[in-house]
Amino acid sequence: MVKTQRDLEAAALRFLDSGRIDGADPVALTTACDRLVRAETQRSLPRALTLAKKFVRFTRLHPDMPLQIALRALAWANHCSGKYTDAQKTYLEARSLVTKSPFDRAQIDKILIDVYMYLGQPGEARRRARMALAAFRRLGELDQVAKTRINYGNLLHRQDRHREARRQYDEARKHLEAGRGNELVLGLCYYNLGNTLVQLFEFDGARRYYEKARENFRNQHQDLFANESDYGLAWLAVLNNDYHVALNLLYQCEEKYQQAGQTRGVLLCVLDRAEAYLGLNLFVDALDAARDAERRARRLGLHYEIGKASFFRARGAYALGRNGEATRALARAHQAFQREGNKEFDTAVRLFEAQIVAGKTPTPARLRRIRSGLADRQLPLWAAIGDLQLLTTRPEDEAARRRLSRNPAVKSVPYLMAHFQTLEGDREFERGAFDHAMSHWTRAAEVLDLVRAKLPPVELRSTFVRGRTDPYERIIAGVLHDNPERAAAWIDRLKTVGVWAAPGAFLATTAKRTQAEESLTRLAQQVSALAEQIGPVAGTRSGDVDASHRSLRRFQREARDRLAMMEPATARLEPWFDRFQTKLHTVTDQLPVVQFCLQQEDIVALVHEGGAVRVHRYCGARRLLQQWSGAWQVQLNRSLLSENGCSRSDLADEHRLFTELGDYFWSPLEISRVQNGVLIIPDGQLSNLPWSAFIHMGKPLAADHGLVISPSLQHHLHARTTAVPTAAPVGVFVGEKSNLAPVREELAALLNGAKRVELRDPCRRGDWPADGEWSMWHFTGHARYRTDNPFYSSLSLEDGPLFGADFRLKNCRVGLVTLAACRTAHQSVQPGEEATGLVRCLLEMGSRNVVGSHWAVSDRSAAVWMNHYYKAILAGRTVCEAVREASLTTREEYPSVYDWASFSVYGAG
Repeated sequence: MVKTQRDLEAAALRFLDSGRIDGADPVALTTACDRLVRAETQRSLPRALTLAKKFVRFTRLHPDMPLQIALRALAWANHCSGKYTDAQKTYLEARSLVTKSPFDRAQIDKILIDVYMYLGQPGEARRRARMALAAFRRLGELDQVAKTRINYGNLLHRQDRHREARRQYDEARKHLEAGRGNELVLGLCYYNLGNTLVQLFEFDGARRYYEKARENFRNQHQDLFANESDYGLAWLAVLNNDYHVALNLLYQCEEKYQQAGQTRGVLLCVLDRAEAYLGLNLFVDALDAARDAERRARRLGLHYEIGKASFFRARGAYALGRNGEATRALARAHQAFQREGNKEFDTAVRLFEAQIVAGKTPTPARLRRIRSGLADRQLPLWAAIGDLQLLTTRPEDEAARRRLSRNPAVKSVPYLMAHFQTLEGDREFERGAFDHAMSHWTRAAEVLDLVRAKLPPVELRSTFVRGRTDPYERIIAGVLHDNPERAAAWIDRLKTVGVWAAPGAFLATTAKRTQAEESLTRLAQQVSALAEQIGPVAGTRSGDVDASHRSLRRFQREARDRLAMMEPATARLEPWFDRFQTKLHTVTDQLPVVQFCLQQEDIVALVHEGGAVRVHRYCGARRLLQQWSGAWQVQLNRSLLSENGCSRSDLADEHRLFTELGDYFWSPLEISRVQNGVLIIPDGQLSNLPWSAFIHMGKPLAADHGLVISPSLQHHLHARTTAVPTAAPVGVFVGEKSNLAPVREELAALLNGAKRVELRDPCRRGDWPADGEWSMWHFTGHARYRTDNPFYSSLSLEDGPLFGADFRLKNCRVGLVTLAACRTAHQSVQPGEEATGLVRCLLEMGSRNVVGSHWAVSDRSAAVWMNHYYKAILAGRTVCEAVREASLTTREEYPSVYDWASFSVYGAG
């Protein structure tokens, strides 16, 4: 006998399990089963669907039980699961059973607004909205009128008619807040209002409503709805270029959607991740995510989502030069948005098509026609993009300038603001108002820096800045002549917003750190498993990973995202100019600093010495540098293929080449030969040339100077703060060494002379230290360099690669790291970013100095060089002195630059 609510719930569970009523009131039992099914949709949609199907099947066997309630429960479970066609059929069957109840029919019409909206039938959705609103008004059901307004607002929002949607949500909110509606519906109203305010770029209001909705849902234990609010906050972060926060939130939301079986939620997370990747210029990742989103949207039959995924796919494909795929994707986006009746987003697609895919700048007349489709500014983002394009082609267009100054997207989205401020600076510069131009350009750079400062160093920051460096270049060019010290500060700031030290001990036991380690291990296992496909290791100590190997992408992306999630975002930009000058003067009191900067076709060198700065411009030097780099690469290849060493003619060619380089790049710097040390901060291809081999006044620079190289001044200063006790142990790691000569020969001086040596031969990934202080690390073996992504350049160990990214998880302080493998100091230099590779990763981990190779080294000469080097180190020489002595001594036996100048020192010196 059912007497209490608990008894009724138990009876409902029995009924859903067996179909037995057991004396319960049929109507009460049906209501209890409905509650159970709807509650289960917040925990597990597959489980809710199973219960709902059994609910309908058993209810059909009992005429006394209201079948329409069971059908509506099943329709709701289908609706939440993204099965909109099934939901439509079930709702319509339920509606046919309530012909005598205008209230129930209107209730079903209300929910059918959403169903038809997702089915891409906006006309039918509007018809159902009119029917429901009319019925509820006739019945005096004002609560239901408010709820119907929310559903109708959803339809308007999906069609990008955001101002109209906002009016509907606001009317509903006012009624519900007055106490005439339930809290769950009020939470849904807050959430949807947040969605609309995001699109209108009223970010403060959007965030406030998302947070109110989340609190509301959590109070009612509506976990899936609370996750919707977090997803809204992630979307807000994407639009605000807060990519680090956005990607973290999207992954968390996606996991919860997957656990609940909410396929549409998973789709939305993948779709927004594609948009975030586009904003970061991670075009391969964006294209993969957009393709995945398009497949998911097609399975669900969601045309609006198909349109957005196709649009993002077109943008990613075009950026990668896949014009055919981009064109086909744009055609699908047009078709999807036209079917949805979404004129605004279809206009945005046409703007992109006109602006980029056409391969030429569209005429102002055509841009104005396209821009008129966004005239009501229900898509402020794309209205801003259209006006910025107009202003780029017609700087005198005052109407476009006025619209941009009022556009909320320009005020809220950093890269739009930076673009607008850069154009404003250009306008003032053309008018001759240089101070006003500098003010605008500085504002643009500061806006971009705020975004960069929030991005962790694992690929995200360097990719974001590509193509967004115009304000920095304008500032540097503008102040270089009259204020070279300020130019020097901007050059260093362009290269790095700040040194990214590794996360350190505070993350030693966190789950996120463990997940990041596991992801890197899985990537290492995948690289090892594909070693034969990637390419066998050559006889030299190198081998290039084919980064395009599709099976590696997912593992690499997972590792990167886990590393990014591990690190907190920061958004501080401390006062920098005066501090930079103070630190620069501290360095130049001890040694000259040569700072290079690429400027269009020229190269500029700033020489900081004795508190003063000299500027030299090498006009047209980038073309010459490319020619010299190419010539050196040809000679390197000749040396690699030679079994008998360099011929006399090869040595003569080397001497001519490095004499030309010395005369052109070093002589104009006027650095005294009595200077023992010089710090070089190279840029572009200058990062990968052997500076010690440049010939000046008949001798290589190594004969006169101990050269230190650093990715940026910030990295040099950071390295100088690392102090390690001289009594700390020495770690020697022998990696995978197939096809190599016996490596013990190059380690003889170190193993015989150093104290407290810990030898790991062979070394496995788990053998490499995770923490502690070390006086030295030495690695010998193979290494792999990744041109496309140096964070995944690696040292080849016995059980797989140890990546540059692995060092970010280590809490180690090391006085000197020596990498006796090929191309370990080779740097990838992206526009507007410091040189990147194993060296940078080790410096940021906590190394004071790193010695690495520029190219694929010779086993014979490397062994000789290493023994001379360690004899000098153990005799008490500084790192610079040891590298210099080893190079010059090796040169006596091996006169080719290939043999004696392959290693350089990076860091503190």
